[in-house]
Amino acid sequence: MITFVKTSGKGGALLDAVNDFLLWYAKDRSRVKYRQLYLEKELGKEGTKGYQHVELLDGTRRRLTGVELQSSSPLPDGARVFMAGDLTSQEAGSTTFEYEFEKRLFHPGQNSHWKTNIEGLDRLREAGRLFVVGSTLRYLRYVADVPCRELTNIWTDTGIAGYGDPKLYAVQTNTKVVERCILMTTDPGDLVFDPTCGSGTTAYCSEKWGRRWITCDTSRVAIAIARQRLLTAKFDYYVLKDPERGPSGGFEYETVPHITLKSIAQNTEIDKIAAEFNPKIEAALADLNRTLGKEWREWEVPPEIPHPLWAKEAHNAYWALLKLKRKKTLKPEEKQEANALLEQIYRLTGRRWESLNKVPEPVPSEDWGDEAREALRRFWELKRQKRRRIDESIQRNATQEVLYDRPKKDGSKVRVSGPFTVEAIPAPVVRLPEEVKEEQKQKEEEQVSVGRPDNEQTDYIGGLIEGLRKAGGINFGGKKLPLRNLREGHGVIHAEAETEQNGDKKRVALSFGPKYGPVTTRQVQQAVRDAYAGGYDMLIVAGTAIDPEARAFVQKTNLAVPTHFAQLAPDIFNADLKTTRASEIATVFGEPDVELKQHKDGTYVVRLRGVDTYDPLTGEVTHTDGREVAAWFLDTDYDGLVFHICQAFFPRDGKAWQKLQRALKAYIEPEVFEKMRGVESLPFKVGENRRVAVKVIDIRGIETLRILPLKEGTK
Repeated sequence: MITFVKTSGKGGALLDAVNDFLLWYAKDRSRVKYRQLYLEKELGKEGTKGYQHVELLDGTRRRLTGVELQSSSPLPDGARVFMAGDLTSQEAGSTTFEYEFEKRLFHPGQNSHWKTNIEGLDRLREAGRLFVVGSTLRYLRYVADVPCRELTNIWTDTGIAGYGDPKLYAVQTNTKVVERCILMTTDPGDLVFDPTCGSGTTAYCSEKWGRRWITCDTSRVAIAIARQRLLTAKFDYYVLKDPERGPSGGFEYETVPHITLKSIAQNTEIDKIAAEFNPKIEAALADLNRTLGKEWREWEVPPEIPHPLWAKEAHNAYWALLKLKRKKTLKPEEKQEANALLEQIYRLTGRRWESLNKVPEPVPSEDWGDEAREALRRFWELKRQKRRRIDESIQRNATQEVLYDRPKKDGSKVRVSGPFTVEAIPAPVVRLPEEVKEEQKQKEEEQVSVGRPDNEQTDYIGGLIEGLRKAGGINFGGKKLPLRNLREGHGVIHAEAETEQNGDKKRVALSFGPKYGPVTTRQVQQAVRDAYAGGYDMLIVAGTAIDPEARAFVQKTNLAVPTHFAQLAPDIFNADLKTTRASEIATVFGEPDVELKQHKDGTYVVRLRGVDTYDPLTGEVTHTDGREVAAWFLDTDYDGLVFHICQAFFPRDGKAWQKLQRALKAYIEPEVFEKMRGVESLPFKVGENRRVAVKVIDIRGIETLRILPLKEGTK
């Protein structure tokens, strides 16, 4: 069970629910694939408890301030946060002995032992990883030794404020949550299945991370939202381990070190580095003591002030502070200047001097000779070189943790969504009108909607009738056909009502298609016969989809009763859509008006002129311009089974491609993008099936399809 934060509190009277749960289950636990994910450690947050000290660039170590612990005051470059790690374990053992560090003896205790042997302790000392807290010898553990913490089953960083994409669905899951589920249970090339598509977050995340995907939904609106989201998305291009295999071969990932006390204590490279530098450091120290008449031991040599690794601005600020310190009295403006310089030193170096009197004298001091200055410089430079070499060795020999959510990027390439299909079940075989045989056999079994429905269908049809009552009628191309006295009908005529056309009262018959599936030719034929026999003036067949043969039958002008097809709003069965059009439960959406042209080189282009829609108030056909449709798609080699989107256009929403255009402007000419917002397709060649399909979607998500044969000449 995974708990994740979904939103901030809503200010309810009782406790607000700000979390959701993820149930992770498997049929066989032993076969579960799992990839450990990590979160970056942040000072003052989970995973950094105990890290209360900092080592500055000049080697100074001090406790962090309260402000610094809350990460509200940034540390300067080169600062390394660390904690005083325990160097002992309980119970006596073979490593229970006294150890000398900086001329002091330390013992783990009679009932404890060191976590490593004497050789390991020596390597920790050479690496600068030992220091004293009170009377205890401790192990210096940097937060960067393990910069990430393991992701657990509590996710607190997934709140709504973290959304990177606009929320399209009321129950849309945060992209970060879905990404984590995919990344920790799959590898590139694996198949991800989501039976509840919604806004397509799973498909989007799978595409982003190189996974194959299948997603489905009962709502056409959901599919339309997901399709546009994928078509207009751009993704980073990741470096492949095996380019010939593609994503299935895996990505190259970033890694982070996992440095432990054990990995340092067992690193024999440290012995070689120490053997190389220690004689040189001892010689420099001997020269320094000789010239100054001192007997300093290595840990007693004062650090350089101002430090050579400080920025130039910090050097200037220090000398200005020293000049002010040596004055007997300060003017008010000089005191303000001193405070500003102290703050500047803190900001640039991390050194925190509480007042002007705390500013240390320079090292080497002004009375040092050149030989002593050179010996001090050489001593500290050798110490820094030794430390740098040992740190590099520690990093190189540490275990590396793979960051599965950080594949290496190829910045020279931009990736868009790969090819995908949108399929319907059942998928009716679409034929051109001239291909339909005159003698069509009736289907063996009648759809539930033909005749009286069962209990489930009764609820469904009753809901549609009630919805039409609330809506007040059916939309025809922006105009509403009012339906008065709407009541239940008989047989395949599921409802009847009255309306007005040019001042005359008309009786209207309504026949509804099945809840899941298209309106069939058989249903339309039966409805026309019953409407004619019942003396109705108009027949409206409403459904979520219609067979192409049934649509062709409806569009005939010589039917006994004027008949129209009204598409039910795809979101009427979906209560989770963020915004719906309650007043548009059913809409008559006409056939696309398209023009097919053939060029001299044999290629074709399709131009969307618009959509022809019946006006119920006048009885005339009105025309909607092609630039007013939400989207239209082209399958340049339609096989009659699956509509493959070869070209996509979004005329009404000119911003749909802007995000993708900004990402790809260096690769695709602006003229091409302009065409993607237009009503004329790009040229295409004749395919194997020699026909093109045009799918048009209006702003309600209602779609209609037209198939055109590819022949010589112009149509």
